[in-house]
Amino acid sequence: VSAALLFALTVMALAAGATTLWINAHAISAIAVLIAAALVWHTGARAIVAPQSEGLFLTQAVERELEAHALLGPDTVILSTYTEPSLVFALEGRPQLLDTAGLQAALARPAPDRVVLFDTSRAGPEADAVLATLEARACARHGVEGFNYSRGTHTSVFIFRLGSCPPSEDTP
Repeated sequence: VSAALLFALTVMALAAGATTLWINAHAISAIAVLIAAALVWHTGARAIVAPQSEGLFLTQAVERELEAHALLGPDTVILSTYTEPSLVFALEGRPQLLDTAGLQAALARPAPDRVVLFDTSRAGPEADAVLATLEARACARHGVEGFNYSRGTHTSVFIFRLGSCPPSEDTP
């Protein structure tokens, strides 16, 4: 029996017990059992569920990758087809959110150092051409995988550094 199943069954049993006590006019006992259920739920969620949900935090994985490879300078332009609000907040409003066609148009314009975050779950028909352009121009390539919770799909976010790479970055 897995810990998650045992956790779920315990919380359900406590909730059922509290309901039975409430129906039988034992309100104080029911409230005590509900408090116990809430404590079990909170503890189990932190100890069992949260550690297994790393894939849900794709923005944090992108942010860690950007920091680990020192890809962002103070003037680096960030273009992104990964459009989750959490990314915008994490990167302090810097990303320019684009669809694939918009990214293609942005790449046609000359610009200084850029980082491109390419979300494979949002790739349109022009995705192959955009990815070929990014591969040809990138001085650094990285990627993260996870679950896009708002779209309900597994996705990969490719990270491309265009322009000059930081000295600590190994050019692939």
